[in-house]
Amino acid sequence: MRGRKGRKRYMSRLGLFLCFAVVCVMCVFINYKKIVLTGKMEKLVKKQQSVEREIASENARKEELEKLAVDVNTKKFIEDTAREKFGLVYKDEIIFEPSDDN
Repeated sequence: MRGRKGRKRYMSRLGLFLCFAVVCVMCVFINYKKIVLTGKMEKLVKKQQSVEREIASENARKEELEKLAVDVNTKKFIEDTAREKFGLVYKDEIIFEPSDDN
């Protein structure tokens, strides 16, 4: 009879030890995954911030282009562009250019 009781106690301790070992392995695995996911999350947060900065700069560029689109249709813009890029002037204008005699 004593053999059965000892064997039961041994099996009970073995079962308890195995449960403890499984719990420890699970804790280690969960902590490892937590570290990996934390690293990924930090990378994604940096990427998100970068994308948000890009969006802000593109929105600013969009506003500039919208202003330019409005200005392009004005007579003043057309005159300035013709003067700067093509050197065009009105018939009654006199152009003074600096001389190269320095």
